[in-house]
Amino acid sequence: GFPSTLRTRPEALVSRALWNDDEADAAEVLELAAQLGDVELQSYALAALSYARSGAADFDRACALAGERLGLLSEISDPDHRAEMYFQASGAYTGAARFADARRSVALLAETAEGLTPHHRLHAIGANVRVEAFAGRWDEVRQLSSRAEGAVEANLATPCPLNVGSLLVCALASAQCGDEDEARRLEAKADA
Repeated sequence: GFPSTLRTRPEALVSRALWNDDEADAAEVLELAAQLGDVELQSYALAALSYARSGAADFDRACALAGERLGLLSEISDPDHRAEMYFQASGAYTGAARFADARRSVALLAETAEGLTPHHRLHAIGANVRVEAFAGRWDEVRQLSSRAEGAVEANLATPCPLNVGSLLVCALASAQCGDEDEARRLEAKADA
């Protein structure tokens, strides 16, 4: 590997790029990662660029960057990193209404997350709920509700927007399907 001082700047830049959707920082990290031969940094730089393009509603470019990132999978062995790659790609594909690609990413995320933490498994079910909700498949979301509830309960020790968000989307699905009692129950659970 490279001395840690060579990694300090790109790691700081990629963190800032991911936090702020900063394309300039992400592009600089991508260049530095290539110079260092650091595939993990390259992956995170591509994620930052994809998130920034999604934020700018340039979903075609966001998907292209997510696809480029997924092309690095064979060089990434860390299952946490791989799970994050699938999660990020599922979001980009969902934003572009490329639901088949999003579902494929979610399936790979779920498979990868199975051997990881409850938080990883929450991301898998939360991404699944998100895809089906954006696709308007409310019956599918309702079928995922009990799994989402279980994943949220298992993840309560770890703060994550998907704890509340997944339950609220499931409540919306129940309301869309005419089950107001279940919608209120899930909403109350999210509020708690």
